[in-house]
Amino acid sequence: MFRLLVLAVSLTILGCGRQPPATFTPPMDHASHDGHDSPKAQHGGHSDMEGMPEPAAPATFVKDSGWNDLHPGDSTVLDFHLEREGKTIRSFDLLHERLMHLIVVRDALDEFQHLHPQVSDSGLASVDIRFPTAGNYWIYLDCQPQREAQQTIRHKIQIEGDAPLAPQLVVDVPGKIAAAESEVEVSLTESDKEWLVTFSHTDLGGEPLTDLEPYLGAMGHLVVIGAETGEYVHAHAETQSAPDGIVRFAAHFSRPGLYKMWGQFQRQGTVFTIPAVLEIP
Repeated sequence: MFRLLVLAVSLTILGCGRQPPATFTPPMDHASHDGHDSPKAQHGGHSDMEGMPEPAAPATFVKDSGWNDLHPGDSTVLDFHLEREGKTIRSFDLLHERLMHLIVVRDALDEFQHLHPQVSDSGLASVDIRFPTAGNYWIYLDCQPQREAQQTIRHKIQIEGDAPLAPQLVVDVPGKIAAAESEVEVSLTESDKEWLVTFSHTDLGGEPLTDLEPYLGAMGHLVVIGAETGEYVHAHAETQSAPDGIVRFAAHFSRPGLYKMWGQFQRQGTVFTIPAVLEIP
């Protein structure tokens, strides 16, 4: 069973009724380098597998070109690299078929992207990105420097402009969620101090989907963020096939509360994302 990365950050929601976008506040006990938040990460199934090295000191996220004068809606290429003790990290091991995974979430929890930067031999990473709206965004970079354990580096970026108000989060798990050409029933079951999050995919006629495909080495990827705590979970499906259209994830939530999650799956070569809101009692 894959274990999970759980990254605690703090999320403060201001006001009530018509709310401005929520704001994450970095925790006091996470490492910070040169103004960049760089919390340690421990991905079960990666960093603590037998034979894997111990986690190294968190790297520093260093912005290179493309980061100035960003505007909502504009597509741009952002360049960055990672450093440790002033030295660029140049080599990375493959992590779920990619060198880097970049999770981008607006702090209002209404925008989500899962991107894969290109990494040169010099360690320079480049990603083509478009921020749909103004506001504060959190960037979570999952990577595995060569011969090291996996880690996640977090970085905050602000896109200037009039940010949309934070949408109200409405619990829809358990329940059915419509996809482009299918329907997904999402359920939540407590099991041995963990929670099983199950996505049951059916066609529009109610028959189980039989053509789900692996995406980046797993039958599904799941990102969860706590609406009140900022708790961050990145999990991978427990099985390598889903002939009945059922994909399960095991997740540990450190405290009760409201969470927004995004499940990602692939069908006929196309990746689709299922957003959902759940409440842990």
